[in-house]
Amino acid sequence: MPMRDGLTDYQAHVQRLESDLIELRVQVEAGSTPHSAVDLQARLFSRRFQLLSLTGDLRKLQGLSREIGRFDELSLTPSDLWLVQACIALKLHRFQDARDLLEADPSHSRCPQACLIQADLDVQAGDYSYAREHIVRALEQDVTWDALARLAYLEGLLGDVDEADRLYLLAQDELTAKEMHAYAWVEVQRGVLDFQRGRYTAAESHYRRASKAYSGYWLVEERIAEVDGARGAFDEAAGAYARLHESQTRPEWAHAMGDLYSLRADLSSAHGWKLMAHAGYRVSIEDGGVHYLHALVDLCCEMPGQAEEAVRWAGMDEALRSNYQTRGNLAWSLYRSGCLPEAEQWIEKALDSPAVCGRLYLQAACIFAAAGRVDASQRYFQLARTFNAVPAKAFLTERSSKMKIRVFPESTGGVSPLQRSLRVLPSC
Repeated sequence: MPMRDGLTDYQAHVQRLESDLIELRVQVEAGSTPHSAVDLQARLFSRRFQLLSLTGDLRKLQGLSREIGRFDELSLTPSDLWLVQACIALKLHRFQDARDLLEADPSHSRCPQACLIQADLDVQAGDYSYAREHIVRALEQDVTWDALARLAYLEGLLGDVDEADRLYLLAQDELTAKEMHAYAWVEVQRGVLDFQRGRYTAAESHYRRASKAYSGYWLVEERIAEVDGARGAFDEAAGAYARLHESQTRPEWAHAMGDLYSLRADLSSAHGWKLMAHAGYRVSIEDGGVHYLHALVDLCCEMPGQAEEAVRWAGMDEALRSNYQTRGNLAWSLYRSGCLPEAEQWIEKALDSPAVCGRLYLQAACIFAAAGRVDASQRYFQLARTFNAVPAKAFLTERSSKMKIRVFPESTGGVSPLQRSLRVLPSC
């Protein structure tokens, strides 16, 4: 891992932002005119948002959002922090809050950044044609890397991987040498396109390129660990996730460790890590967060005796953002809890989406098989196999051996190959 002055690129970046924050705090405390004080405080909030977005600290982002809200309420001079607030709301999956901020002032909707926020909201709501319109509108005003990256994501979601990769390359062309963090992020997205389709060598190449451009970035490290886990390189993956978890305790990394131990058939260790992840997710929800709802659904579907809890969280997530993923997760949790007719209804709603997702197709294949709809099950199995042959092969192995109807025997607490495949395929 390249080091400069003993620091990785990521560490040096964090250090620069922290230094900027110290300087801004000194200026704020020194005081001046009311107008400049508001401007300085807004800059301080914006820089804190940059730092917390970089580190991925969602809990502190929640706190920052509350601070900005109090500041705006007490300030006699209006600030221009609505965009920061809207971005925080998106990251925390508070989509109605983001919509309210966009609609609070008609002038907000005219800037390119607002168009991109609206596009993000459209994607979460499954309105992909509207999302495209808003991205194109933003690009007509200003060609930026993040607008191109959003368009690339949308193309990939709808199944045009080549066009998605081309657009990601165009996004990278818009970046300067001072924006290597953004370059690495885009390179990771290119790797995700390959990973989702079982092209692990190609995915790793992208992740390694990202690491070389911007060393020490946790987002890159967790993706490399994910590839190692998918390949069965347990020690490498577990070591990477353990280092990440030690550097910053996050429930998703404990969850990943639990999955790895499940794959190794060490069910005792797996259960311990998953209990830790479950506790972390619940703490976030009890603190008012909703960002981890989808992850909690996955986890509860994997843990024995937690299927009904999974239905609860899946329903909450679907109420926040009704799209193919939330509908598919609700269908899956209903299936796991034995509510097959309702599971069929929700999986059919999920499949109405134009989104292309191997994970969804595997869920559909399993649910339709349990319902005795053999033709539909085989059709979606073949679609999943076309999308990514690796987990589809695991599904075929499981289905042809002993579990044709109830794929996951909840009483055993074990992990079937299909369950592994549903975790190997990331939520698209």
